[in-house]
Amino acid sequence: GCASSNQTTDKANVLSKAELPAYFTDYKSEKGWSISYPNTWNLDESLAAEGQVYFKVAVSDPNAGFQSNLGVILTPTEFTQDEVVLSELPESIKGALESTGTTEVEVATRAFPFGEAIRADGTLTQCTLSLRMIQVQVYRDYKGFVLTFMGLPADYQTLKNDLELTLQSFEPGL
Repeated sequence: GCASSNQTTDKANVLSKAELPAYFTDYKSEKGWSISYPNTWNLDESLAAEGQVYFKVAVSDPNAGFQSNLGVILTPTEFTQDEVVLSELPESIKGALESTGTTEVEVATRAFPFGEAIRADGTLTQCTLSLRMIQVQVYRDYKGFVLTFMGLPADYQTLKNDLELTLQSFEPGL
């Protein structure tokens, strides 16, 4: 009989640097992780000592009451086995987001080039401001990263393709 190699993997197709648009640039942190992002996004390393790195994107509507779209905020995170059950994370992330006023929350485990991660999408409303929010949480051996995007809904539509490529390009180095 014929043998079929129907193996499942927890990695999506690896995104090569050659597949990224020419206007993307690479960022490699001293801590070993790397990401590629559009060169029109502004890198903010003011909190790099704490491990947070921001990629800011200008807003299309300066009167929206939002300073700049956050292309991606990278936040390192660590916890112990006692603090969290990885299989319960999607549900607890959903609850945490809903408790901060995020609506239309969808949370799922997805395959990325760097491996499996939890992705959450929703709309965060603060006062009169509505923001599109996407969060990708990557964990390996209880160490990880939270990649967060927040932006005006109209800007999200414009930035969506670049954002997806940025998220796909992330290498946690864990």
